[in-house]
This record gives sequence, C-alpha cells and structure tokens, in this order.
Amino acid sequence: MEAGTYKRDLENHEMEVRFNEFLSTCEHIALLHNAGGAPKSINAYMIGWFAKQIYPNLTDREKAEPYWELAVDFLRETKLQAEKLDSMSKEERLKYLGKNHFKYA
Repeated sequence: MEAGTYKRDLENHEMEVRFNEFLSTCEHIALLHNAGGAPKSINAYMIGWFAKQIYPNLTDREKAEPYWELAVDFLRETKLQAEKLDSMSKEERLKYLGKNHFKYA
C-alpha cells in the first residue's frame, strides 16, 4: 500500500474479509469519536493515512449501505482531516495536535 500499488480485488475473498474487518474497526473508532472519546485531529493523526488510501476504494454499494454508514462517514471525515494535517508545517501540526490531547512540551 505504501508503494502506491494497492488495488482492491473484489474477487479476492481473503482481501475482502480483511477489508470488512477494517471497516468494522473504523466503525468502532467512529462510535468512540461520537461519544467524545477521540477528537477528529487525533483520528486523522492515528489513521488518516489509511483513510486516504481506503476511502477511494469503497464501492458505491458500501457508500450507500446503511449498515456501513457510520464507518463510511468516519473514513470520509478522517480523510479530510488528514489532508488538512498534510497541508500544515510540522510546527502547525504539533500545535494543532497539542491542543487536542497530545502534549509535546
């Protein structure tokens, strides 16, 4: 995935099982976020890179599926927040994350 060579193979059963497990994990993190336990900035820092890789690989069916709605919305928002972090300098990132529960000083 890091080399930019990841391509989702919908016919690969093992890959799809792992992909669905990842969506399930995102759903759990989304529930934690919605309960106030994990701010957007921290989500972007922790799994933003994955969200940027995975969100474009979601199928239209997954995006429309009511039972994946929470995970899909979480991935979309996390992707946007990660892109925001990408545009910041290191100093800006540390300040932004520092005011959202990480302490660097």
